[in-house]
Amino acid sequence: MAVWPSSSDLFIARERKWAPPLSDSELAALVRRAELGAMLDKQRRAWLDGADRAYQRREWQSARTAYARFAAASPAEGPLLAYAQYRLSQALWNLGKRAEALATLAAVRGVNELASAVRRDSIALHAESSSPLAARQALPADALDELGQAYLDRGRWSEARALYEQLLREAPAGRSCALQSRLTEVAMTADAGSAGALLQAAKEQIAQHRAFRAGPHAEPDKRECTRVTVTLLSELAVAAQVEAVGSDGVKGTGDRRTAELARAIHRWLLDELEPAQLDSLAPRALARPGAPPSLVVRIAAAELSEFLQDWKDCGPAYERAAAVASAPPRVALGALRCYASHARESGQHRIPAKAGDAPEQLSELDQRILTSASSYLCSPDGDPAAVQSRLFAALSRGRVFYERRQLPSAVHALRDAALAGPEWAESVSAAVLELEALAALRSERPSDPCGEELTRTRQRLLDVHCNGKRQAPSETCHKLRETGAHQPHSPTDGGVGGSGEPKLRLDRVSVSGTTIPATVLRVLRLSSGRLDVCYAESLRRGWRAAGRHEVTFEIRRNGQVGKLRSVSSGLADPALVGCLESVLSSIGFAQPEGGVPRASYALELSPERGVHALSELSFEWVTEESEASAEPPMPKPTPRPPANPREKRGCFDCAAGDTHCLISSCKHSPHCCPKWLVPQ
Repeated sequence: MAVWPSSSDLFIARERKWAPPLSDSELAALVRRAELGAMLDKQRRAWLDGADRAYQRREWQSARTAYARFAAASPAEGPLLAYAQYRLSQALWNLGKRAEALATLAAVRGVNELASAVRRDSIALHAESSSPLAARQALPADALDELGQAYLDRGRWSEARALYEQLLREAPAGRSCALQSRLTEVAMTADAGSAGALLQAAKEQIAQHRAFRAGPHAEPDKRECTRVTVTLLSELAVAAQVEAVGSDGVKGTGDRRTAELARAIHRWLLDELEPAQLDSLAPRALARPGAPPSLVVRIAAAELSEFLQDWKDCGPAYERAAAVASAPPRVALGALRCYASHARESGQHRIPAKAGDAPEQLSELDQRILTSASSYLCSPDGDPAAVQSRLFAALSRGRVFYERRQLPSAVHALRDAALAGPEWAESVSAAVLELEALAALRSERPSDPCGEELTRTRQRLLDVHCNGKRQAPSETCHKLRETGAHQPHSPTDGGVGGSGEPKLRLDRVSVSGTTIPATVLRVLRLSSGRLDVCYAESLRRGWRAAGRHEVTFEIRRNGQVGKLRSVSSGLADPALVGCLESVLSSIGFAQPEGGVPRASYALELSPERGVHALSELSFEWVTEESEASAEPPMPKPTPRPPANPREKRGCFDCAAGDTHCLISSCKHSPHCCPKWLVPQ
């Protein structure tokens, strides 16, 4: 069978003022079917050969004349006449005489090899030159859908819309979804600059989909309607989001109506389809490496709400996305941003007006801020740029506690973020807030060990932010120097009037001839968050352990912990005791000078306060001979396997210098990973 040129080939050829000739085999097939056989009279054969040569040279006027002579001299019907008429229509088309070309094509009959080509070219010519009404009168009913597509291909949007609207009114119910999708395609192309028109088209497509799904149609037809609808709307939503918000570092237009259009479609996809159904359809517009389409839609809806500054919606939207197992850490960070912005704009983000305010209960919004911040801090994030995000999360946690006047918790949450350095604005803010919390604690609760370390903390923060090569703004340094500076010293603060045997307290170091105790305190403080995690896990397992736990250990010449043992413990959970010992055994200290220190360290555990270090840490020095005769250093214990197979590591594995840790209870425990461990 001969292979005839397609309408698209002929359309391209027309644009280039050329049309492909029939091959010799195709011409031979027609000649064999000629009524007079292979023998033609010499004159007609000369006309046909001359017409073909002119056609191949793209001499359209000469080809037109020769084909017309041959057709006039041929019998009323026959394959050679049909061939000549078809070639004549192509020449007329290239000459721009579309009406004559259509009339010539209509006269081509009786040759099956030409039937499909005549149909395609008739549709293409009508799409270029005819109105929908005239085309419908000239073309068969089954060609009208192709006519609409041809209108779209040639940019005749109004004609395509008029045709499909008429077909939708007249077509049977079984074709309504397909025809509506064609109208949606027309709108996506013709009304690309109008968010209102696109939203209306999306609503009509959604309404048609619902009606079709509720109708008495076959299940395969319903699935096809869903597939087409999801494909079109996901493409529209992604395009609108990129247009409004931007992508890959390129800013968008910022148009709110376009963003609202994208969010409305994403919400519809989430409301109408189950996640498994959306994932199975796998529309190409929602394809992202490592993320199912349902998660992509959830994140997109949340990001658009954040872009629109709809703080009430974007926080819960991010939380719904974070509930998916494969959600990236940035989802929890997005929820935190939304909740923090909501608190700020609603007036809940405020500092108490006067000192002495009683602690307040955490509001629901406060709880959501803490949960989102802890979830992000507990998630692994290898991006170096995430340092600022983690500082923001730690600052947000501390601010909540400070605003609610839960000052010990505020100090605990801000402590390590405040040490990151003056290059981070979040760290500078955390330093100021921590010092203010300590000053308030010292003023209100002179006996609180957290408040007693005000002087030492002030000097440490000044060294970090104001005494180095890079410094915080001068007004910030002035505030750090003045905050709490004029409050009276406590006798236990290590100032004038202190007495007693040489002891190391958690707020002040007073051991002559060495700097080891201060270093020990700093490192132990950095590990207190992991001790909190041990206790949080015990509470999650159902234990209500509470009481005092005391351990002794030595710091060997290489800085490792040795001869660690529990002296006394009021804790009933053996796994908790083991976890506490694992954390303490994994700590690395600076190499001691002048001997080997032996420390006694006491902890008090309660569900209300978590793990609270008591105010005294006693030291004694063992001789070099005692160290030589002592047993070899204890190896670091192997961390317990995680309880959840999804865990990759536990918070008890984190060491100084880590920037993240992961544990299964992070999203549920207020004590899990409360700190960002600052690299030393």
